[in-house]
Amino acid sequence: MRWALLMLFPVMGLPCITYFHGIGCPHCAQVDPFMFSLPDKNIVLVEYEVYTVSENGSALISAAQEFSVSPGVPLALGRRAYLGDREVKGAEPGEKCLFFGGKPRVWFRDRVAMCQEPEKALEVVTSPDFPDNIEGWEKTGGREIMGKRFEHGARGEGCEVYWNGREIEGSGGKPGPGEEKKKEKSVSLAAVVSLALADSVNPCALAVLTILLLAVTTTHPENKRKVLLSGLSFTLSVYGVYFLYGLVIIRFFQVIQALAGVRLLLYRGLGVAAVLLGLLQIKDFVRYKPGGLMTEMPLSWRPRAKKLLSSATSPKGAAAVGVFVSVFLLPCTIGPYVITGGILSPLDLLETVPYLLLYNAIFVAPMLAITLLIYLGVSRIEDVQGWRERNIRYLHLVAGILLVGLGVALAMGLL
Repeated sequence: MRWALLMLFPVMGLPCITYFHGIGCPHCAQVDPFMFSLPDKNIVLVEYEVYTVSENGSALISAAQEFSVSPGVPLALGRRAYLGDREVKGAEPGEKCLFFGGKPRVWFRDRVAMCQEPEKALEVVTSPDFPDNIEGWEKTGGREIMGKRFEHGARGEGCEVYWNGREIEGSGGKPGPGEEKKKEKSVSLAAVVSLALADSVNPCALAVLTILLLAVTTTHPENKRKVLLSGLSFTLSVYGVYFLYGLVIIRFFQVIQALAGVRLLLYRGLGVAAVLLGLLQIKDFVRYKPGGLMTEMPLSWRPRAKKLLSSATSPKGAAAVGVFVSVFLLPCTIGPYVITGGILSPLDLLETVPYLLLYNAIFVAPMLAITLLIYLGVSRIEDVQGWRERNIRYLHLVAGILLVGLGVALAMGLL
């Protein structure tokens, strides 16, 4: 039964290697030049790119299960399974090409084909009179791809074929223009903004600021400027620390994605996590209990956090307290942030910076608004605290609806 998904096709006695790799994988980049030189040596190469072609993810998992290896890349299948850059460079071709469904490219000599039926591509590239034996195919003349002109090209129903060229988009570890756009689209701005909004209405994030401002106004009742500076210092401090947290979270996801199987399942897992977090928030609306799991600061932490916040009575003290209090905020704010880190992890670390800056700007926006309202005399701290207590259940409801909706969209691949 396990071999039902595995198809074996003879290649007229030609040696063959099935190769799984991913664009952006540093280990694959070390191996790709070697592997893509094999077709010139009359070795057939069946290429599965798994990072940008989602259909090839299940193929990798099936292959890993059949050969009892981890679903990582680079992976080569020939006489046996070869996993890792050093192993793959020593891979010995097998006597048959292995196909596991998906959308592989088949390489041989100066030709490459990708068809809806993988065995068709194998038939095309190994045909002695390639491509003249294919009826109804239209020769397109030259085609410019990645700066290399193909002297001939042909298209047919369910297949795409090129020859006299090597630089196909996305092969050899080089993303082509179309795949680069696909990579950019893999990060949804709507998802990042939605998660930030859900995080920003978290009741415990608003509570810590009001406690801090109450301590400042109690010490300096007539000095509104000190209230403003303290609120801004605290908010900017939280902003900076959370930005650093974001970089750490993203880097963590990038490390674990060395296993391609993890990378391919990441979005669905993040979607499920978002739904669960949203349901916990909605639970607090239906039946509120202070210190809810992953929705509010634990009750046992609150006296220590309040004591720390009450000790800050100046802008410098507020900035210092902001660094330490960020740790107390983690249990109730880290959930959406972890999901955001997973969404951003396919990007290079520097490319994530604008998204993190935006996320944290949205996250601290309510803190800035409260600080300005109190400074301008529009509201008193007591009014803000009272509003929060009266509406705490509805804050949980709003966050819950945002998270559930976003989680469903992620799990279904809509974002």
